[in-house]
Amino acid sequence: MNFYKYIFTEEATDFKIDLKKKDEHPQIVYNHLHNGYEIYFLVSGKNKYFIGDRILPIRGGDIVCIGPNVMHRTVNLENAHERFYIYFSFNFIKPLLAVFQNTNLLSVFGKQSGILHPEKKMKNRLRILFYKIFIEYSKTDMFCSDYLKLLLGELLYILSREKITEIDNYLHPIHEKIAEIIKYISNHYHERISLRQMAEGSFISPFYLSRLFKRETGFSLNIYINMIRINKALLLLKVKKYNISRIALETGFESISHFDRTFKKITGLSPGKWKIYNL
Repeated sequence: MNFYKYIFTEEATDFKIDLKKKDEHPQIVYNHLHNGYEIYFLVSGKNKYFIGDRILPIRGGDIVCIGPNVMHRTVNLENAHERFYIYFSFNFIKPLLAVFQNTNLLSVFGKQSGILHPEKKMKNRLRILFYKIFIEYSKTDMFCSDYLKLLLGELLYILSREKITEIDNYLHPIHEKIAEIIKYISNHYHERISLRQMAEGSFISPFYLSRLFKRETGFSLNIYINMIRINKALLLLKVKKYNISRIALETGFESISHFDRTFKKITGLSPGKWKIYNL
């Protein structure tokens, strides 16, 4: 299985809503990131949400807001839970941003992500609104797209008035050593990184670190490092003055050929073609 293909994902449309009910079989959810915005509303039950270098325990009524290019996935604790998932692109919400001149509709995503704990009355109001969006999404008439924008605007307006717990300030790290390793990779991705080097810095054996990292994040260290490097490369590719050779060097690859192979495994395109199709 090509694990990389599950990392960088984009929905086929600018807007999507999905509902998972309690009696449905759980789906395999891989660590992934995308360019759009995600709102996860846990209606009932318990779950855990992996975001960046942390696992957040969430309960019925909690809402998790994920901004663009943030690594995340759900970690199911039990099958008996109900949740809504909304994805939307910036282009979908852009027309409304000018309308709400005194409200930042995207403030719920904080720096990049945030978690909300609405009160009971607000939970019920939000549940009704999510169902309303879900029902409207199932329609196929010519007016549904505009109405979905209005409903999403209402949802974001309501959420913008709720108190946000920033992910950076959340007090439940995955694991102290794993959090340190992830931060180290984020700060040193452009350098040569070895398992032994990180293990020595964490005062544990390379074998134990490798197993611990895979267990807690779902990634092998090598895949995670490559993923971070290619994500940085994608950002640099958007700066047109940067050529591919410079990007390969600045993202920690020792050769252009290694960079090309890894880039294609993850995105399905060579760096040159990706730049042509996405810029």
